[in-house]
Amino acid sequence: MTNSDMKQCPKCGAEVISNTSGTNSPFCTTCGFVVTEEVEENDRADTENTIQAEADLDRSKQVVARDSSDENLIRLLETVDEVGDRLLVEPSERRRSGKIAVQAWIEGLLSGRSIRHVAAASVLISCRLSHRNRPYKKVAVAAEIDSSSLHETCKVLVNNIEIELDPPRPVHYLPYIYKQLDLPLDAFDPYSWIEQLQEMPKGNPVGVAAAAAYLDLQDTDSSVSYREMGELVGLTKETLWRQSVELRSPES
Repeated sequence: MTNSDMKQCPKCGAEVISNTSGTNSPFCTTCGFVVTEEVEENDRADTENTIQAEADLDRSKQVVARDSSDENLIRLLETVDEVGDRLLVEPSERRRSGKIAVQAWIEGLLSGRSIRHVAAASVLISCRLSHRNRPYKKVAVAAEIDSSSLHETCKVLVNNIEIELDPPRPVHYLPYIYKQLDLPLDAFDPYSWIEQLQEMPKGNPVGVAAAAAYLDLQDTDSSVSYREMGELVGLTKETLWRQSVELRSPES
């Protein structure tokens, strides 16, 4: 809009007429305000700024949603590291845990689930893939969640990401047990207690592994009690005692 087209004073709102003195700038017959091109540009700039502000507001809503999702991913990976630290997870397993967690985030599996559950499940699955299993209860304790909900979250991740896991066997838990005891696994022979059996021993594979380790360490400087071994794997000393009796039975 040009100066000559202006019908209203931008200062007082009254009628504007052209200056009869020969200038191109109209003036207000009420307040005497002279309307210049600069005033018109400012008005146009104000309008454009308003439109831009509205567009920025719409875009900011999208950015907030995206940033919130990104923030969840960051927190998820931080929790994976936290749980991995507490469980003495190997670097290769930790990297794979992160990849599983990212895939769960991409698939939208955080929806309706806590970050800690998904992080813990990612770590547990990664360890199982390398046959260096961690007991469910100990992973749950490390993540400060309950083990039953952790089990359900693991099933969701395995099914949706299509991960193939071997059935857990006692030998898969031995590396974790000896690492927790800060003992070199190759200096001992807990496998012999399991390999002597003709078939897979009954009971929880974690309990079988812990009982084998307990028997292996007897009469050594590194021996531990049933209670200490039970705390290590999240089982009672009574459970480990019964499992040890079963492992000893082939000798009789």
